[in-house]
Amino acid sequence: MDAEIQAIETDRRDSEGNRLVVRRADIELTLKQYEGLPFGDHKDQHYVEIQASSWEGATQSRLVAQMNAGDLQRLFDFACAEGMVASPLDKRIRELVDELHEALSAHKSSR
Repeated sequence: MDAEIQAIETDRRDSEGNRLVVRRADIELTLKQYEGLPFGDHKDQHYVEIQASSWEGATQSRLVAQMNAGDLQRLFDFACAEGMVASPLDKRIRELVDELHEALSAHKSSR
């Protein structure tokens, strides 16, 4: 994984900003549970924590990111649409499932 974070103080004209970089790092994935949320679906109670770290000279950079079910779904859908990962469902089946979700959402909102 390669990651870069840029931060600039917009209310300071002389701000050169900060740039933090993680390069060529292996990622570690951990499933964690939100504290104090005993109700809801499994996906609503948990998140994936992504950690990566790298060294450049004597500087160690470490990235920790948390992604919920919605974040992961958008990432997966994008990767499938771009042909980067294989979808477990045939494209037509996926379209039908999406149509079903839309129809159910429309039915719920019309109540």
